[in-house]
Amino acid sequence: MRRIGNSEDPDAVRQDRPDIFYKHELYQKHMISSPISVRWTFSVVSHGHKIESLIRKLSETVEQAAQCELIVTRNLPDQSEDLTNLWPGPFTLIENTTPKGFGANHNAAFKGAAGRYLATIDPDLELESDPFPELAQGLDDPSCGIVSTRVIDENGNVADHARPVPTPLSLLRRYFLRQRRLYPSSFEQAQEADWVAGLFMAMRADTFKRLLGFDERYHMYCEDVDLSLRSWCIGLSVKVLPCAKVRHPARRKTLKHLRHFLWHCASLIRLWRSTAYLQFRLCERGRLNKNRGNTHD
Repeated sequence: MRRIGNSEDPDAVRQDRPDIFYKHELYQKHMISSPISVRWTFSVVSHGHKIESLIRKLSETVEQAAQCELIVTRNLPDQSEDLTNLWPGPFTLIENTTPKGFGANHNAAFKGAAGRYLATIDPDLELESDPFPELAQGLDDPSCGIVSTRVIDENGNVADHARPVPTPLSLLRRYFLRQRRLYPSSFEQAQEADWVAGLFMAMRADTFKRLLGFDERYHMYCEDVDLSLRSWCIGLSVKVLPCAKVRHPARRKTLKHLRHFLWHCASLIRLWRSTAYLQFRLCERGRLNKNRGNTHD
């Protein structure tokens, strides 16, 4: 990858490599933009991962990869090889000088995104086939705000990546009584969900802008819950679509590391005090009352 220093002429470099778009957090090196028409923008954040295998798999699996923009953020230094030639379409590399949270990283990536559709992709994700044509078709429904696809864990079981909104009572039941609120579905058909996990979520670029992106006051947890609830609050649904499955290993760091547990607790408290949460619960109660009235009728 060629990096642009302060003494280089960006226009000259742009003519050299029009397919590369390199960006540094401090803008000491600047950017080369691509004239290619972009349909999707994918954002991947690496926390020291070696993500070459993910990029290769994406480029092999996504049918129109040359028309998709890939933005990789190195949140922590890693030993990855030169990533430039691994992606056939427009490519961006962001290297953080200090680590950022989930929302801040994806907001920075999507700020200059060229795609009509946006997707967050966890670096541990494995695609079995191309889900993006069906996701785009789902997002073309103007009443739909955020979508995901079926996610399976390393054992082939359906993951709990789409869940009912967490409440204080539901978490007490989950951790002390081992009672979990899950959707009784393998997502063989499209299904609405209160929220979907940020490990793989997609939306139209105009929806992301309308929602003002992720709330960066959260750190590592609940950014995806908050964004999903805000989508519901403006009348845009959140759905899991029965398209190609993706594989993702469950990590459950909250239960293994004190720091992650504290981050998770702080994010949950912020969520429960947020306007989005309160509005969603009021709307949810209104929908339940309406359904009960229809049943009595």
